[in-house]
Amino acid sequence: MDKIPEQLSYQGIKIVLFGPESTGKTTLARSLLSTLDAQYVSEFARNYLQKKWNEEQEICTYTDLIPIIRGQITSENIAIQKKTTLVICDTNPLQYQVYCRYYFKKDLPEPAYSMLEHQHYDLYLLTGIDVPWEKDDLRDRPNPKDRAELYATFEQELLQRNLPFVTVHGNKTQRLKQAMNAIKTLERLAL
Repeated sequence: MDKIPEQLSYQGIKIVLFGPESTGKTTLARSLLSTLDAQYVSEFARNYLQKKWNEEQEICTYTDLIPIIRGQITSENIAIQKKTTLVICDTNPLQYQVYCRYYFKKDLPEPAYSMLEHQHYDLYLLTGIDVPWEKDDLRDRPNPKDRAELYATFEQELLQRNLPFVTVHGNKTQRLKQAMNAIKTLERLAL
């Protein structure tokens, strides 16, 4: 079944952490959650692909993208129904589009690709590559040149789509401060 659920509309602020592997997205999300009253949407692909790796010693394939995006949007829809004013997403389908082009040299499979135009996030926090790369079963780009190339691809995607984003960099404290400043500005504008 290739059906992707529609992203539910949301009256609050929705923020997504965006960037290459091992750039501190989850660490920043946890820091934000310890400071803010927000719902959290974890990265669906992490559990999905770790299970696949553990069971089959197999990495992500093009056909995995539909169930991953379906799971990500479903998780997001569950979070936004909890009547909170802020949702923090550890990733989003646009992240998978960047990876899809990078690894498979093509766009997401339909209907996932068409769905990209209907996503809405109030702010993307683009995580810089100035943190050490950490190895795990699912990561494969430790080379600084590869990381820089992938980071530029993520940034270019945001620029081409004219999406609202702030780059966060530095240590954990600096990143949290930059993200909090951006979120507070966004909250003031939403009033």
